[in-house]
Amino acid sequence: MDLDEPVFVIDLTRAAIDRAARKAAEPGPARPRPLPEAPTRPIERIALLLDGWQEPLLLPVAPTADVVLLDALGRLLTIGVLAGERVSVVAVEHGGELERSLVFRRRLPDWALDGVEPRVAARLPEAVERVLGPRPPGRRRARGAG
Repeated sequence: MDLDEPVFVIDLTRAAIDRAARKAAEPGPARPRPLPEAPTRPIERIALLLDGWQEPLLLPVAPTADVVLLDALGRLLTIGVLAGERVSVVAVEHGGELERSLVFRRRLPDWALDGVEPRVAARLPEAVERVLGPRPPGRRRARGAG
C-alpha cells in the first residue's frame, strides 16, 4: 500500500462504540452529523481501528469518492457492533432507504455483507467478529440482501 493512498477510517474500538451508545441514548431526535470531506483521490481501502490491534485492519473497497456511501458503511458497522448484528440485518431491519438500497444493490463491499476471510475473523474482537465474521454455512442473508 502506498503511504500516500487515502483510506477511510472507521473506529470500532470499545471506546468509540461506547461513545456511539451514549449518543444513541440521548433523548430527542438524532442530530445530523457532518459528512466527511470528499477525498482528493478515490478511496480504495477502509481502515478499521480495533482493540488489540497494533495496526488498523485494511480492507478493500471499490474505488470511490462517495462520502455518503463511506459514511453509511461506518454507521452500519458501528450499529452492527452495538446490536450484535451483521451489516445487512442492520440495514434491512433498522436502516433507512439509503442503507437498504446499499444492501439490496450490493453497493457495499463483499466483506461488509458476507464477512471477512476466516483467518482474519479468528483475530477480530468478539463484538466485531459477530458483525464481520464468516457467515455460518447454510445461514441465509437478511431478507432482500442480494
